[in-house]
Amino acid sequence: MTDLYHIPGAWSLIYREDGKPDIRRHVSEQQQHASETDSTLPPSHPLRQVSLGTPELNTLLGGAGIPCGSLTELWGHAGAGKTRIGIQACIEAVRDGQSAAVYIDTEGGFSWERWQQWGGGHTPPDALHVYRVWSLAELLAARYVVEEVVMAARTGTVRLVVLDSVAFPFRAHAAVSPRTLLTFAAQWQRLAYTHNVAVLMVNHSTIGGEHPGRLRYTPALGPLWQHVCAHRIYVAPGYARVTQSALCPEPDAAPMRPTQASLDERSPAHHAAAATPSFRGSLAA
Repeated sequence: MTDLYHIPGAWSLIYREDGKPDIRRHVSEQQQHASETDSTLPPSHPLRQVSLGTPELNTLLGGAGIPCGSLTELWGHAGAGKTRIGIQACIEAVRDGQSAAVYIDTEGGFSWERWQQWGGGHTPPDALHVYRVWSLAELLAARYVVEEVVMAARTGTVRLVVLDSVAFPFRAHAAVSPRTLLTFAAQWQRLAYTHNVAVLMVNHSTIGGEHPGRLRYTPALGPLWQHVCAHRIYVAPGYARVTQSALCPEPDAAPMRPTQASLDERSPAHHAAAATPSFRGSLAA
């Protein structure tokens, strides 16, 4: 497997800890070039899809998985198997031996042991690029680094980027402005479309209101975020439902058979192991 890369200092320092740009910081020539590439968009791409590694989930989205060129949100409660689905999607994305994937880990849920255990050991070396994010500033800056990887992948074309999770760094900073959140989303939308990459954004759930006799759960990050992703999948233990997608005009649901991996993810032993994941680096310079 590829080593984890370090973000160049200029990338992460262009944002303050509260997520606001810091124009006093030095901006590297590479960042300027990456920004310039945003000025033009290519013509529409043919539809490509990336398997989520679970037939039931793929069926909900037309049988082939999440589409490239747009953002897909995977949200649900803790222990629902979101990290497992993200890792398995990366395995599927690189299985052909000619593609690559990027995994941005903000919570410490990824480990190379789990990658090997769930089938990643049979994938090409250097096909997966993993980054450990420790702060909101690093998450905001990660898009520039990912774009460099997408444009110069050592193993074929990058087909998938997973952010697991997008909620954790933002929820740690209650003062983040709506503009920062929307700018973050727009940058990833542009990257997905420009390079025809599938972007899977893992999100938490939160209480969004009450119905008679029960609570109503919604994706975290507030009402603005609910208009960001083109496709939205809710997952719970043994259950999945598409709540928004042009590929599925009518909301649809399907049972999912629990695997040993998903059972392990909900166990106390997993949470203890995830607290000290086996990483070889981080995004910090």
